[in-house]
Amino acid sequence: MIRQMTKQVAIIGGAGPEAGILLNQQIVRLCQKKYECKRDRDFPYVALFSFPFSEMLESENKIKVTTELTQLIQKECSQAEIWAIACNTLHCYLKGIEKPNQFVHLIEEVAKAITPGQKPVVFCSTTSKINQIHRAYFQCDYPEFAIQKVIDHLIDEIVANKPSKETYDQFISLLENYKERQIVLGCTEFSVLNDHFKLPANVLDPLQILAEKICELHFIKN
Repeated sequence: MIRQMTKQVAIIGGAGPEAGILLNQQIVRLCQKKYECKRDRDFPYVALFSFPFSEMLESENKIKVTTELTQLIQKECSQAEIWAIACNTLHCYLKGIEKPNQFVHLIEEVAKAITPGQKPVVFCSTTSKINQIHRAYFQCDYPEFAIQKVIDHLIDEIVANKPSKETYDQFISLLENYKERQIVLGCTEFSVLNDHFKLPANVLDPLQILAEKICELHFIKN
């Protein structure tokens, strides 16, 4: 007979499709390395909801995406002790949505991890840039228009395919424009790229930061 258990961690993924999977993997890795989990039951009960959200780059879909996110939170996250969203852009749609239990806010956690005195550059989708989502939580700059176009192209490439060496090289070439700056991966597709090809030390990976916080909270609770 299956034990009746409350979901300990809920992850809203699907934007992009690999981001939630990667966050789950990072939680498992941390449990193994930092918290010395050795048996199946040592690990948290994680539920991943990889939802195919409507196109966020199209402004007419704002109500549709908000509705999709609201319904997913109400249906799935209200049953979890801790929950998070593995997508920066989806945080644009949280205003007015009730957040049950313990919500771990990806961008707030990134803000805490920025080196004091640094004003990072955020590599994110055009939607996040237009909504100035990261500036609501920390001082930052966004790339100029020409670089932003390349960033959007790379995001599309990573969603459609396994990250390639060519994609990595293009991303590294963009970093050359900001050699002395801290870089925030403002799109979790770039976290997928970082998982395949390790990015430089001046790059902050929100999914790694989020996984650390989720594990910390989980092991405090349990």
